[in-house]
Amino acid sequence: MAHLIGRTARLSNCQRIISNTAAGTRSASTLSSARACTGGVSVAFHGGNGGSTTTGDASGQRPFDAPTPRMVRSVVTDVTARVAGMTITGYLLSLFSDPDQAVSMVDCVHLPQSKPIVCLTLDIRLSEDEWPILRSQRWLLFSEASNIMKFLVTGGAGFIGSNLVTKLLSDPNNEVICIDNMYCGLDSNVAPHLDNPRFKFIKHDITEPLKEEIKVDRIYHLAAPASPPFYQRNAIHTAKTMFLGTLHMLELATKTGARFLLTSTSEVYGDPEVHPQKESYWGNVNCNGIRSCYDEGKRIAETLTFDFHRQHKTDVRIVRIFNTYGPGMREDDGRVVPNFIRQALEGKPLTVYGEGNQTRSFCFVQDTLAGIMSLMEQTETLGPVNVGNPIENTMLELAETILKVTGGKSSLNFQPLPSDDPRKRKPDITLAKQYLNWEPKVLLEDGLKVTVEYFKKRLNL
Repeated sequence: MAHLIGRTARLSNCQRIISNTAAGTRSASTLSSARACTGGVSVAFHGGNGGSTTTGDASGQRPFDAPTPRMVRSVVTDVTARVAGMTITGYLLSLFSDPDQAVSMVDCVHLPQSKPIVCLTLDIRLSEDEWPILRSQRWLLFSEASNIMKFLVTGGAGFIGSNLVTKLLSDPNNEVICIDNMYCGLDSNVAPHLDNPRFKFIKHDITEPLKEEIKVDRIYHLAAPASPPFYQRNAIHTAKTMFLGTLHMLELATKTGARFLLTSTSEVYGDPEVHPQKESYWGNVNCNGIRSCYDEGKRIAETLTFDFHRQHKTDVRIVRIFNTYGPGMREDDGRVVPNFIRQALEGKPLTVYGEGNQTRSFCFVQDTLAGIMSLMEQTETLGPVNVGNPIENTMLELAETILKVTGGKSSLNFQPLPSDDPRKRKPDITLAKQYLNWEPKVLLEDGLKVTVEYFKKRLNL
C-alpha cells in the first residue's frame, strides 16, 4: 500500500520531471528531482516481492519495477489534510484500474480558505493476488500545509509592525507584504528587508482602496498612529484610518479568504472604572475628547470586524494590546518610555505628567508579538483577548528604573496631566492564558536594557 506525504507543488515547474518519470526515465536522479519538485513527496510501496516495502529516493531503488500484470492509478478525489493549522476532513484517496496510465501530475485541489494541496497520480504495480485486496481499499492522503505562507502586515514600518515583519521573515517559508504610508513609520525599520525576495513593501494609505490585487493567507492589521502626538496631529485622518482602513482590509480578507487580525488597544477601556480590565468591560471613554479619534476609532474598528464576521463569515481575530515598548520605536514617539529614555540619555530632566502616580503595564515587544501571533493561529476564540503585562508600574517607578538602567542623574520635571489621560491601566490576562497559553516573560528592567541600547544607536550616543 502506498503512503503519501505531500506538499504544495508548482505544476509548471514539475510537469516535465513527472512526465519523464512516467515515460520510463526512472534513474535515481529523476526520482530525486521528482521528490524535490513536489516539495518532498515520499512514496512507499508494497510490491509483488513478498510484501516488503521499498521507497523511491536518491539511493537508486526503483519501486515502479515490481512485477505485476496490471496497473492501478491512484487519484485524489477527496483529501484529508492539515492546512495552516486546521484539520480538514472528508476528502479521501480512491483507486481504480487504468493500465494505460503512468505517473502524471493532476491539478491541485483547492479547499476553502486553504492553500492548494499536491495531488500526484501514481501508477502502482501490483501482483495479481494483491489486486483483489487493494481494489476495495480507500487510502488517505495526508498533505501538510504549503511551505509558503503569505502575510500582509499593515503598518509594517511602524514599531510593532516592523518587529512582526522581522519575526515572520525569520521563517524561510513565509512571504510578507508590508503596507505603510510612512506617516509615523521609519525607513530604518523597513530597510533591512528590502533586498529579501520574500518581502515586498508597498507605500500606500489604507484609507484609499488598494491599487493592486493581493492574495495572502493572513492579514495583520496594525496600521494606526498609536502615539498621542501623532494621532492628535491629524485627528480626522486618524479616524478615517480606523474605519476606512479597517473596512478595506476586511473586504480584502473576505474576498480572498484570508484570516484577519485587528490589533486593537487598551484605550478602548478609556479611563477605566474597573480594575484590572477584563475583555467583558465596555469601558469609560470620552467620545468627543482629544483622544477620541484613536479610542473611539479602535472601538468602531472592533465593531466593524465583528460585523464582517457575523454578516460575511469572515475569519477574524481581535487582540487588545496594552502598553508595549522595545526596539523599533521612534525617538520622538511621544510616549513615556522613549521620552524618558531619550531625556535620560541626553541628561535632560524627565517629564512627568501630573504627580506621576498614574499607572501603566509595560510589555516588551517580543512578548506582545508572541501573544498576537498565537491568537492569529489558534481556533478556539475570535477575541477580543488582552495581551499585556499584568505587573503595574507608576510613572515615578518607571522613571526610577530607566535612570537606573541608563545610569542617568536627571531630575524630574512635573507638568500638568493631559486631558483624558487614564489614571490606571492593568490587563486581566486570564483569557490569554486560557486560549493562547501566553503570559509575558521579559522583566521590565531586562526589556529596558535592550531598548536603551537601541536608542543609544538611534541617537548616536
